[in-house]
Amino acid sequence: MTPYSLSQKYDTLAGATLVLSFVLNRVFDALTHRGVFADGPAAYKLGMFLALLAILAYYYCIGQGRRWAQWLFLGLVVVGIPVVLLGFRPELGPVGYAPVHVLAYVLKYAGQGIGAFFIVLSLRQAKDQR
Repeated sequence: MTPYSLSQKYDTLAGATLVLSFVLNRVFDALTHRGVFADGPAAYKLGMFLALLAILAYYYCIGQGRRWAQWLFLGLVVVGIPVVLLGFRPELGPVGYAPVHVLAYVLKYAGQGIGAFFIVLSLRQAKDQR
């Protein structure tokens, strides 16, 4: 049995972190009746379910060390940073956002940030191994 390289360990940590963040947010969606758990037509729920499966498959590719998936994720993180920073409106205060929504928001982006950190470590380690 061959030992994992450090790059493969970072790949696995990145995938696991992203999946954990994903699962936690689906739990929050279930608790607050949002996303696929929201009331709506069956076609909407089916579309949401298929999108969620695609996201899980994408995170699996990241965990397996697929470089295209990792570079795409990092690109989306860079593009998404302004959206995240501008999307949260603190002027609404505690009245505008329920605590569970704030917690879900923080956990989602913290998990994605940690996943991006592991991807960067993996890419650097893979570059050093060449």
